[in-house]
Amino acid sequence: MKTIKKIMLTMGIQRYKFLGVSLMILSLFGLESCEDSFLDVVPDNVVTIDQAFNLRNEAEKYLFTCYAYLPKNGDALYNIGFLAGNETWIPPNDAALNSNAFDIARGLQRTSNPYMDAWEGRYQGAGPGDLYPMYDGIRHCNILIEAMEDRSNVPDINEAERLRWIAEAKFLKAYYHYYLMRMYGKSQLSRR
Repeated sequence: MKTIKKIMLTMGIQRYKFLGVSLMILSLFGLESCEDSFLDVVPDNVVTIDQAFNLRNEAEKYLFTCYAYLPKNGDALYNIGFLAGNETWIPPNDAALNSNAFDIARGLQRTSNPYMDAWEGRYQGAGPGDLYPMYDGIRHCNILIEAMEDRSNVPDINEAERLRWIAEAKFLKAYYHYYLMRMYGKSQLSRR
C-alpha cells in the first residue's frame, strides 16, 4: 500500500515537472518578437549631446554646466585649508556645523573613502553633497571645446563669442587640473 502511494506521489511530481517545463518552453516561443528593432525604440523628448549645440541658448547652458563644477573655495565648510588644520577649533557638540574637513583636523581621516575627496567629488570634496567630481567638469569642458571648435555647430553665434566660450572652457579645464594637482600632486592630464 505504501509503495503504491509512493509511486502515485512520484508520478504526480513528475507530471507537474513536465507541465512546468512545457509551459516554460511554450512561453519562451510565445514571447519572442518577430522584429529585430522592437526594443530599439528611442523615447520622444530625449535630449542628446548633438542637440546641446544646435542653438546658442542650449550651448550657453552647456557652458554653465562647465561652471557648475567650480569648487566652493570661499566657504569654510568646503575648503580643506580652513577647517582641516589646527588653527580653528569648533566645539564637537556644535550640530550646526557639519564639516568633513573638521573631521580631518580631529584625526578621523580615512584611507579607503577619504573625507574632502575632490577627485570623485565625495564627502564635501569641493562643495555640498557629492556633486563636484573634478574629472566630470573636465570632461564637460572637453566636450564643449570640441563642439564649439566645429563651425557647423551653433550657427546663431558670432565668432567673437565662440572664441570667448572656448577660452572660458579651456581656463576652467586648466583650473580643474590645477585644483587636482594642488590636492593630490601629479594627476592624470585629460587632453581630450
